[in-house]
Amino acid sequence: MKKHILVFLSNGIPFGLIMVGWDYFDGLGFNLKKFLFLSIFFGLWMTVMLHYINQVDGKSKPKTNSKSPDS
Repeated sequence: MKKHILVFLSNGIPFGLIMVGWDYFDGLGFNLKKFLFLSIFFGLWMTVMLHYINQVDGKSKPKTNSKSPDS
């Protein structure tokens, strides 16, 4: 769960800042609603994709035994 929250925050907030910053420098000003919308939905999308990729990746790779053959 910590990984999902970290992905949500580390992807959503920078994406929202970049997109709202782009609008600000184009002369549209800072829009808090747009920042929150972009941050939340992009963060959620990245979290869902991370979960899906980890789920598919975990099923496709065979599990290996971590014990050494000598022990």
